[in-house]
Amino acid sequence: MIEPDQGALHHVETDKASANRWKGLVFLAAVVITYALIVIQISVRRTSYTVQVGDVATQDILSPRTITYESKILTEQAQADAERIVDKVYLPADPTISRNQVQFMRNSFRFISAVRLDKYASENQKIEDIEKLAYVQLEKTVITELLGLVEEDWNSVQNESQRILEQIMQNSIREDQLQNEILNIPTMINYYIKSDLSQLINNLTRRFITPNSLYSEELTEKSIADARSAVQPRERTFVTNQTIVSRGQIITDLIYEALDKLGLVYTRNTTQRLLSAAFIVLALALFALTYFISEDRFTRLSFQETLLIIGLYLVFLIAARILIPNRTIVPFLFPMTAVGLTIAGLCGSMYGMIISLILGMIVPFDFNDALGYTIYYIVAGISGIIVLGKGRQIADFVVAGVVSGLIGIPIILFFQLNEGNFVDITGLVTLATCSIISGVLSTAIALILQYSLGGMIGVATPMQLLEIIRPDSPLLQFILNNAPGTYQHSLQVANLAEQAAKAVGADPLLIRAGTMYHDAGKALNP
Repeated sequence: MIEPDQGALHHVETDKASANRWKGLVFLAAVVITYALIVIQISVRRTSYTVQVGDVATQDILSPRTITYESKILTEQAQADAERIVDKVYLPADPTISRNQVQFMRNSFRFISAVRLDKYASENQKIEDIEKLAYVQLEKTVITELLGLVEEDWNSVQNESQRILEQIMQNSIREDQLQNEILNIPTMINYYIKSDLSQLINNLTRRFITPNSLYSEELTEKSIADARSAVQPRERTFVTNQTIVSRGQIITDLIYEALDKLGLVYTRNTTQRLLSAAFIVLALALFALTYFISEDRFTRLSFQETLLIIGLYLVFLIAARILIPNRTIVPFLFPMTAVGLTIAGLCGSMYGMIISLILGMIVPFDFNDALGYTIYYIVAGISGIIVLGKGRQIADFVVAGVVSGLIGIPIILFFQLNEGNFVDITGLVTLATCSIISGVLSTAIALILQYSLGGMIGVATPMQLLEIIRPDSPLLQFILNNAPGTYQHSLQVANLAEQAAKAVGADPLLIRAGTMYHDAGKALNP
């Protein structure tokens, strides 16, 4: 029995540990770079501006996309206008107030009459008594005039004043109507009343007129609330490349609101943004690490494969963060599915799905309508990988790309229609077409990357396999010329093996290439 070489085993274990450390460093570097990419503005089209209300715009700012939103500023202005035209609400005229005022006048006149008939009081004492009236305050000159009236004139003053007061108090009188009622008193005095008595009647009567329709704060507030609630929300619409603010223009509340709705405002307080970016990167890093560590995948994955996966991930992330932000068509035209198809073809479907899921969540970070982009990228990318399966034929990649593009269309339509863009048929057709183009473009890029990078990890790509099984391949020509029998035998074995591979779900192209060359050594000594 041969004993294992302990030194060799130790050397192997040391190499694995070293490789795992390097792979861990690469993974950590990818996490740090990812965080930097989503918190630093690197896009071609500027994504935000540091502006505040009252600032002067230093450049023209254009709308990066078509948007319709509910404007709180315009809605509040409309509600304020509606509130201003609401009149104060008054309660119905209170007859108790009217009756009380008439009764107060009668009581006052009775008291004055009693004072006038008091033979034992001096004139000064009478004046002092009348000045103490509870219902009305009369000046000394008015009191003196009342005391000087003959009984007939005093009776006329009483009767006419009471008549006019009763007539006026039958009306509904508000605070703002009081002065008009007082001004109407002279016109209500009978024409046969002497002018000096008319002035006295006017002077007395006006003192007893008071509002009998009182202001209701509660009803007025309710009326204002009803008026505000009746105002429909005001909307604003900007189309792609429409000027939001021109250079030299002052940033108003309305302009700032538009910039904020379009995601063009960069807040100076970035703590919240930095923390949210840190949490999403941490969550996705732990998610990826959990998958790679489980079932010893991290160890079985070679260092070259690790570099390939992370390199492709970072390249596509950088390209997406540069090209996509604040654009309308590019987000749906960008070949995001290509990275998933490439990794799935070279390293395995699950690795491609994991990277597609992470990219789908990271790329739209801090985008407006980020949820729509996330669902579009994830569903389209994973659908393409599922369709690709274990296939490595060029046709498999083409079908996978087209299917991913087709599946992206209903997602685009859902989010566009949900935002009320159902009238823009041209825009919907354009975005749907972009989804198809993105799928086809992803196929082309995936095939090119596979052909270019397959050798890095020792994987034969479909294009390379097709190239080496061509009849004019130099090695096949060498076998044909030196060992024609072996060549014909290899063809027959290749045909049988290819059919068997299809039956068991293996890679027919790889099997055919292997069997075509399985007897290549015989050509050296036929």
